[in-house]
Amino acid sequence: NLINKFLNQSFSIIQKIIGLKIENFKESNDGIAYRFINYTKNDLFVCFPQVKLSNLIYSLLLNVQEHAFKDFSSNNKKICQVEISQNTDGVSIVFKDNGCGCTNEELFEKKEKKGGIIKALEVLNIYQGSIEKVQSNSGTTIKLNLLPKEKII
Repeated sequence: NLINKFLNQSFSIIQKIIGLKIENFKESNDGIAYRFINYTKNDLFVCFPQVKLSNLIYSLLLNVQEHAFKDFSSNNKKICQVEISQNTDGVSIVFKDNGCGCTNEELFEKKEKKGGIIKALEVLNIYQGSIEKVQSNSGTTIKLNLLPKEKII
């Protein structure tokens, strides 16, 4: 059935995509410890084509790599942690780093940005997702909210 084929291509198993992207960044030898914490028990399908979701995760990890530790002068280890969880509203992906941090204005300022947070925001809007900066004591914490397959069908 053509509709089922389309639907299956429009959903992605999020844990696999995040896991692969984290592994790619671990191989970059950039001095950042990348961690992936999965608080879910089963595969989660989200309303997001695999290529777009993969690009979104890549953009956000690249944003951490390029900006989070630019002026990092701490003796602490550089850490980027990605957490995934599910609640009644959908799937949450949280990106945390212990870098230099930034304000909401710095994070969402357009300044001709072609990737990172601005690109993520544009793509998330198309698929009824959202992005927000979460208050944290150090570094930057970004939360993505995605719709699970069950909310769409």
